[in-house]
Amino acid sequence: MLNYDYTEADLLSFYNIQSLDPTSKQQLNLSTQEDIDPIEIAKLSKDEQFNILNDLLNPNRKSDFTESYNVHTEQEMEDPLRGRGSNVARNLVGQKIVTSIHDPELNSYLIGSQNFNSQKFLTTVHKDTPIEELTASLGYLEQSIQSQTSELKGVIDANFIKFVNCKKAIDNVLVEFKNSKTKAQQDKENATVFNPQRHRNVIKQETLSSELEEALKNLNMTTALMIRPIQDNKNRETKLNKLIEFVKSHQFFFDLPSNLVRYLSTHNHDSFINDYNKFLVEKQEFSSVQRARYNSELTRLTKEKNEEAIRALDQEQQLINTALAKVYDEVDRITDKYRSKTYKELLSLDHEAPSNGRGRGGTSSAKFTALVDKLYQLDSNKNLNANKPIYEFLSASLAGVNSELDHQIAKYDNKFRMMQRKLKDYISSLADTRKDGSHIRYIGEKYTSTKTDLMVSKPAKTPEEKNKIVLDVFDSSDNLDLSLINETWLVLHNFVHYLEGLFSKNLTKFVNNYKHYAQFNVDPKGVIRDEFVNIINKVSLVLVTLFENESSSEANQLESTPKDYQLFLPHYTNSLSTVFYLSNVNQMLNKLFTTLGDLSGNMGNVSKYADTNKVLKNLKSASAKTNQKIIEAVCSVWVNDCSQFYELEDWSLSTVEIDSRENDGSTYTKLMDVIDYYQTYILIKLAALTISKDDSNSDFRIVSAYPSKRMLMSIEIQFMRSLNIIVDSVMKKYTIERKKDEDIIANDNATFKVLSMNNFDKLSRITYPKLIKKFDELFAKDLSSQRLKLFADIDKASLTIFDDISSREKLWIGIQVAKFFNDSKTEAKAIKLRVDGFIYEILIHFVRLINKVKPITGKEIFITIINDLQSSLLKSILDNLRSSDSFSALALVNLKMDVNFFMEVFENSKTLKFSDATFKLLEVLLNTIEEKYNSSRDKFDYSKADFDSIMYQNLKDSENEFDCF
Repeated sequence: MLNYDYTEADLLSFYNIQSLDPTSKQQLNLSTQEDIDPIEIAKLSKDEQFNILNDLLNPNRKSDFTESYNVHTEQEMEDPLRGRGSNVARNLVGQKIVTSIHDPELNSYLIGSQNFNSQKFLTTVHKDTPIEELTASLGYLEQSIQSQTSELKGVIDANFIKFVNCKKAIDNVLVEFKNSKTKAQQDKENATVFNPQRHRNVIKQETLSSELEEALKNLNMTTALMIRPIQDNKNRETKLNKLIEFVKSHQFFFDLPSNLVRYLSTHNHDSFINDYNKFLVEKQEFSSVQRARYNSELTRLTKEKNEEAIRALDQEQQLINTALAKVYDEVDRITDKYRSKTYKELLSLDHEAPSNGRGRGGTSSAKFTALVDKLYQLDSNKNLNANKPIYEFLSASLAGVNSELDHQIAKYDNKFRMMQRKLKDYISSLADTRKDGSHIRYIGEKYTSTKTDLMVSKPAKTPEEKNKIVLDVFDSSDNLDLSLINETWLVLHNFVHYLEGLFSKNLTKFVNNYKHYAQFNVDPKGVIRDEFVNIINKVSLVLVTLFENESSSEANQLESTPKDYQLFLPHYTNSLSTVFYLSNVNQMLNKLFTTLGDLSGNMGNVSKYADTNKVLKNLKSASAKTNQKIIEAVCSVWVNDCSQFYELEDWSLSTVEIDSRENDGSTYTKLMDVIDYYQTYILIKLAALTISKDDSNSDFRIVSAYPSKRMLMSIEIQFMRSLNIIVDSVMKKYTIERKKDEDIIANDNATFKVLSMNNFDKLSRITYPKLIKKFDELFAKDLSSQRLKLFADIDKASLTIFDDISSREKLWIGIQVAKFFNDSKTEAKAIKLRVDGFIYEILIHFVRLINKVKPITGKEIFITIINDLQSSLLKSILDNLRSSDSFSALALVNLKMDVNFFMEVFENSKTLKFSDATFKLLEVLLNTIEEKYNSSRDKFDYSKADFDSIMYQNLKDSENEFDCF
């Protein structure tokens, strides 16, 4: 620690000098003979002198002063973490970290030192101390500090009064010291009168006369300074008297501010306005009179060249102007505040002018009129701003509409983008997600609801009643799409609802007000009207931009996809939610455009606006474009959903009753009913979107009543695309199922094939003709009378499935026939006449086909399949016979019996008899057998009676077995 009690001898010893004020090198005990100039040293700064002194000292010599500097008490060298008895210095010296207890490095390890280094202390002194011991010591140290802190607070509290008294005594001494100069000394220094003693010290050679002259000057100055306050006070009193007289003579002006405040506090608005208007008149009159008096007096005094009087006149005029300026400013401040409050109340008023002589809210109209009247009477320039309050009201109303429109546009844009991002993240996290797909399972659920309603609504309804049921079920808001997609649709719906609702209402209210007050010429330059037109054009541009597709190419519009309309179509939306929400949106847009057209036309008639037709033409164009884009978006989602219909095919059979005139006994899957109901619903909604029934009495037609030829052609193309894509989707499901079936033998599961063929049959024969006829009715077209390639494509797909079924069966039959002929080569010689077993086996397979395929197949299709298989069997036998030379005569006779037996089994059937082509093939086969028999080397004698008897017996024995034919 520092010692402040060093003696002079200690200092001399430390610095190794002879004197504390050395003036020569000898007094510094220097070994060199270099002289030091005290004068030069005196010119240096204190820091430089100190540095020279340190350089002159002997660094090797350690005095008692240095040693005493590093002396520490036993308590200071205690280790705070180990408590009493510990000595940091002793340990450090023992470890040779410091040389001695006087080593300056020791200060880094003593906690009481200013140079204490905690890092060194812990890493050196306590490098081997366990952390648990350090933690415990730290806790003890904290408790000790807290206890000492409380003791310190107690000592401070006990001695606080003494401390305050000491501080006060010190402050008093300081004040007395600063005020130690006597008042006489201050007066002497500040005096400007004759003071011989002071001047004698400064100027000793001046004469007594000069001193007396200066004294006289000082005396005169002092006298003038003493008189000046009296004169100034007298002048102020004169000015005050004149001001008082002026205030008394014009008391109205000076009482007006307080009167106005009083009127406002008592809601006496009429007195406020009357006094203010009176103030404006008297202010103008007073200004004229005062200006004339001042000019007259100034002219007179100027002729007299009385400068003093002129200055007095100017001062008086300045005094009056200053006093009046303060009054005028106060009156203007109060009036401006009242005018601002009244304007604010006026602009916030939801007022609509009376229509057809009747007011829409008498209280509101009366209040509006009162506020306008107040503002008119408060206007200081009534001739130029006679309609300013109404102008401000109309301008503020339109500005409010515009501001809210901008807010809603930004709100929609931000929220719709956010919902689109959420949709992408959510759908991509689902296991069954597909690129550009949609959730069409809701279409199947709608069909289930429709089927239930149709079954409940028995007896059978007419087609019109059925269509109404279908439309009601499909057009309900239940089970449309994923909830997140529905929420995204609501963002668009709410924005358009705002435009059609609140925006149209406020804009209509503005136009009504504008029309009503136009007779007062409130907008002579057409500024408000131009702003109205800008808002109309802005809405048109926003809607056209919103419902624009990203692909601007006309060629790609017919093949556009839902992602091309992602500015208003939610990602992954299906056609149900799209048609539902866009139908509502289109209906609201039609009302909006009709309203905007009426407002624009009325505004143009009132303001004689030359470009009204241009505004109306712009609205018509915007309406047509938005309607077209909405229809394009619906069609893109419609076609996209049709391409996914194969997902709805679960091979469950339809339970809907079919008209007996259309029913041929075939069984179809419920997918055909889904297609029928769904396509009917879409066509009806598309017709409603394209044909607008405007019941309004508008003088300005904006929304087109009928679609353009281009739009009708586009819808027709999309309709035919949907039908073709449904065929492709049904075929895709068949292909998927066929790939699952890898068994090529005939006893595989062919049910889905038959059902697929039946489905195509119903599409071609019933469903598609019905839908095309419905399209012709709705859109006044003639597709029903045309030969459409669509039906050829369906027949081709059906034929593909038929060939697949037939080829599998033919393959099985061919295998059985080939097996019979191969086995006949190795068999022993036949010993009796009989019907071979392979014919029975093939006929049993025909029985299986009848039991399995006939219930789900139409009559004509089933007959075609059986006839084809009959012909295939005969042809296979004929081919094998022609290539075989090892048949015996008996085997040939038996083969002849086999063929005749096969023919006789089907001959008794009403529908499955051999066709003409099959009979011709049978004749060729029998002739070939006869030729083979005649050319054979061995003969088998048999009579026709034996042949017929065995044939008859076999037919009789198998009568029950094959009666299904």
